[in-house]
Amino acid sequence: MARAALIISGEMRRAYNCAQSAKNLSQICDVDVFLHTWNQITYSARQKDLKLNIREDNLTHESLISEIKPKAHLVESKDALDHIIDEVKEYSDIDKESEKGKLWNKEIADRIKYTNHTCLSQFYSHRKSYDIFKEYRNKNNIKYDFVIKTRSDILITPKPGGVNLILESLCVFDKDPDNNPEISENHASKNIKLIRCPWIYSTHRGEVIMEYALMTGRPDAFDLLYEDFPYSLPKIKDNGDGNSHTSFFEHLRSKKIYLRCTVPFFYNLDHNPLEMAK
Repeated sequence: MARAALIISGEMRRAYNCAQSAKNLSQICDVDVFLHTWNQITYSARQKDLKLNIREDNLTHESLISEIKPKAHLVESKDALDHIIDEVKEYSDIDKESEKGKLWNKEIADRIKYTNHTCLSQFYSHRKSYDIFKEYRNKNNIKYDFVIKTRSDILITPKPGGVNLILESLCVFDKDPDNNPEISENHASKNIKLIRCPWIYSTHRGEVIMEYALMTGRPDAFDLLYEDFPYSLPKIKDNGDGNSHTSFFEHLRSKKIYLRCTVPFFYNLDHNPLEMAK
């Protein structure tokens, strides 16, 4: 069986989806789970009092961890964001004396922690979850055939032949001839990293938007994606203006990472607007 890494990040709003996705994938491949999450669950809409965004606090996620048995995991407080918030302030392109610059205060820090402002919280968790996986992989000298990067509100169900489909498409882009000597040695794109995502489209303003909540590809493609992430994202540098999906796409494009749709799984993005704050 192919060996896969299922890397989960973000708040555990749908912990039951995480558990079911891991169970479903274990039926078609040898899957190791890696998890970074927070000890809080917040609303996605901003409240008048930011502390009211906290729905649940001081979570340990013991039940989920016991069920999915991750090879490595980390549950953090949002205070872990303090150092990265300070670093973002330093290299932000914003004029510190401008109105935007003056917003870099306690309120902005709380907005980053307790709302989705700048997406810095979820992007930090993206990177941290991958670092957890990479450290485990390197320490134990394990070769993974592919990575599935996801979050708790996505339920993944295998497609018939889905693993073969992704491995076949990845082999075309492998630079290692041992994986596919006949194709890799002659293919013009053999040095390009490939990541698959659910969808990409262009807006009427010319922005290219991709869905990054579920991605799959070779580990070396994700090594490249996360090497300076999230600091290089334009949306972080300009204090949150713009679209995070566009920023993510621009980041991958700057890395010359090839994108293809769709992912070779059935999936459901479980968003429930009724759970947003009144």
